[in-house]
Order: sequence, then structure tokens, then C-alpha cells
Amino acid sequence: MNWVTFLHKIKQNQIFRFVVIGVLNTLVDLAVLNLLLYLFRYQGIRVYPILKSISFIIAVANSYIFNKYWVFSVGTSPTIKESGKFFGVNIVGLFLNLVVASSTLFFLVSIFRNTVSTIVMANGSALLGTFAVAVMNFFLYKHFVFKSVGHE
Repeated sequence: MNWVTFLHKIKQNQIFRFVVIGVLNTLVDLAVLNLLLYLFRYQGIRVYPILKSISFIIAVANSYIFNKYWVFSVGTSPTIKESGKFFGVNIVGLFLNLVVASSTLFFLVSIFRNTVSTIVMANGSALLGTFAVAVMNFFLYKHFVFKSVGHE
């Protein structure tokens, strides 16, 4: 198999596309989160759940567009039902993400308060929350939100 064929097969792989978009969404999430952490740096970690919610919501809006049209190849216009399912899944994801990220951050701060940067711990906690949600999202997007698509 040559490289062109290999790259074409990878591009057609739905899980690979989901991972690519997941990385993009994670970068959006972390960029917004870090901007907000910088802007609200004097507020301490008590505002972290609010800032994380804002960054998560912005990343979800990005996610909807890319998952609908590229990952799951749904070429139709968005419907209220489909959008509602997508955002419903992501509300569950938001709460899971917040529980994992916030509890991890508060735990890490209690242990490493003066030895590790709070920004580093906040980003690590955010990544752990993102991973927890990503697995759930793939299966719910594929089998619930965009299930009418007969791909893979």
C-alpha cells in the first residue's frame, strides 16, 4: 500500500476524524480557558468551574459543525431535533467534564499548592475532563445524535 492510499483510508476512518476534531476542540477549549484564566487571574481557583464552562461551550459549538459535516458526514441542514440531541449530549458532557476537571484541580491544589503552577494543574485537570467526555461523546454522537447516517 502506498502513502496516498494509506492517507485516504485514514481520512475515511470515522474514529480518526473524530480524534482530529477532538484535538482541535481541545485546543479551542484550552485556548479560551487560558485566556480566561489570564483575564481572571486574581480571582483564584474559585472561578475555575465558571471559566471552564465558558471554554467548554465555545468548544462544543465548534464541535457541532465539524462532527456534523466531516466526522459523521451529515450533509443535511441542521434540524432542531438533531441540534437538541447534540447539545443535550454535551450538557451531560459539560457536567461530567466539570466534575472531573474541578475535582481533579481542587485535589491537585490541596497536594501541590506551592510546588506546581496552578495554571499547569488547571490545564492537566481540563485535559483529564476532556478525555473522560470524549469516549462517551463518540458513541452517543454515532448512535444517538447522527445515527441516521449509515457510515461505518
